[in-house]
Amino acid sequence: MQYSLWLALFLATALMPVSLAAQPQARIVSIDHVEISPVGIKEARIAWETQNALNYLLRINVPCPPATGGASVQSGAQETTINANDLINGKNEIHLCLDVQGDRSELVATLYRNDTAPVVRAFPEPDEWNGEDPIMLSCTGCSALRYNLGSEQAYAGPISIAGDGARLSFFGLSTAGVKSELRTNNYERSESQKPWRSGRLVGSPLYISVTGGMADVLSGGGGALVSYEQGPDALLNTARAWYIPGAKAELGVLYLTKQSAHETLLPLNVGPLWEIAPFRRHSGRFFFGGLLGVTLIAAGAGDYSRTVLTSNIQVLGGYRLPWDNFAFRAGLRYLVFFDQTTALTGIGIELGFEYNLF
Repeated sequence: MQYSLWLALFLATALMPVSLAAQPQARIVSIDHVEISPVGIKEARIAWETQNALNYLLRINVPCPPATGGASVQSGAQETTINANDLINGKNEIHLCLDVQGDRSELVATLYRNDTAPVVRAFPEPDEWNGEDPIMLSCTGCSALRYNLGSEQAYAGPISIAGDGARLSFFGLSTAGVKSELRTNNYERSESQKPWRSGRLVGSPLYISVTGGMADVLSGGGGALVSYEQGPDALLNTARAWYIPGAKAELGVLYLTKQSAHETLLPLNVGPLWEIAPFRRHSGRFFFGGLLGVTLIAAGAGDYSRTVLTSNIQVLGGYRLPWDNFAFRAGLRYLVFFDQTTALTGIGIELGFEYNLF
């Protein structure tokens, strides 16, 4: 009896420390990526720590084996890397099988493999854009949405398009790091929406056919016009309101004749100029305006001559076709030069060229 008591006491004292020391004591600290993909974030790192030295095995989607084995690690911080190629699509169970002198336990983590690319869209699309509304981006399956409008940045809300338009590129990233298709949209304001900021020089030869009472004295003639035209959006943000005019200042030299009678005219005029771009994609524009000013007239017929300073008014309209910094124009105008007796009137045809100064 005494011998059995001593034997039981010895076994309890000897085995108790071994049992406590053999129990694996470990925990998962963090997982840097819960979703991964071979075409995105390719690896996930599981940080874990153990309080005792042990052996461990890594098993994916299979339970831990009953046999002892695996890699040996000391107590402290550990890290295990999981490659996306080793996972199946969808949910995966990661088992860290721990063993200390035959006493086993396991740590279990859940990872997901997601190879699905996000789908990104812009509202409105370029062919639906009215030139005023901001651009909204949306993404299905995204954890991040980025765009480039001169520089890449995170999407945080409506995007405003300035000037004549812009090229907008955008893409999305899923939680697994899979990148969507890179979308590039060209947002161009239609010609009717583009602001008229330019100041331009215009040179035009002009042919005049005299009408009215003076047609018996002067049949017609020609000359040249030089003018400066300035759009309103250089100072105002009119959003291309067609009813807000630009300005035109013009200097001309005209020569009219019939048989022995002749007149030289030097008109100097200013006035409003309207411009309408009715086409969405074509850059051609119609213009119309009115001019008011003074004219120096030198007239002669045989031995008779006189010089007079008088006023004049002109109404003009036409079509201009821009390209780069230049434009071709064709137009008609009605001219009235006032005199003490009979006003000189005429219809003019002009063909000219323009150059944008800015």
